[in-house]
Amino acid sequence: MNAAQQKENIQKLIEYHLKNEADPSSGRLNMDLGSGYMDVLNRMSIIAGTSKTNIVKEALDRLVEEYGEQVLFPEVG
Repeated sequence: MNAAQQKENIQKLIEYHLKNEADPSSGRLNMDLGSGYMDVLNRMSIIAGTSKTNIVKEALDRLVEEYGEQVLFPEVG
């Protein structure tokens, strides 16, 4: 990712953060993963003995660790 794209993405993140503080969105998400990803999600939930929701949450937690909270939650103002 080049510097200009990174700067644009940071600006979008700040705008999202400010909007979300004023009007938090629902925690509900509907998405079409396609058959391949859905198969993997089902298999992972069976192997882990947990829900598909928990598998997605764990994957997001791992991405947060990879990117770091400073990147995802920059201090605003």
